[in-house]
Amino acid sequence: EFGAFEQINGLIVNMLRPVDVLVHLHAPVELLTERVRKRRRPFEMHLPDRWLYTLQDHYERWIASYEGPVVVIDLTTVDIAANEGHRLLFLEQLSHYLTTST
Repeated sequence: EFGAFEQINGLIVNMLRPVDVLVHLHAPVELLTERVRKRRRPFEMHLPDRWLYTLQDHYERWIASYEGPVVVIDLTTVDIAANEGHRLLFLEQLSHYLTTST
């Protein structure tokens, strides 16, 4: 699946303006699995851990080669979905990357 993503990405990347910042929400597979179970979305309930580890590895390698600013949010210590204070800190971290120009 990551190969398909890379092909699509390669086709459109030259057509788009570069992003101001890449935000990487990082969590260990165990935490991802726990949150998936809590959401109880049927199509997510049977994702194999092996697939998640492989996907995470591909993303880590892609992000390591990304040419531009990257903000990594460690979701083991931050829950931006459930904690308003965490969301505000997240937005503060991003505020100097955000622009109003188009």
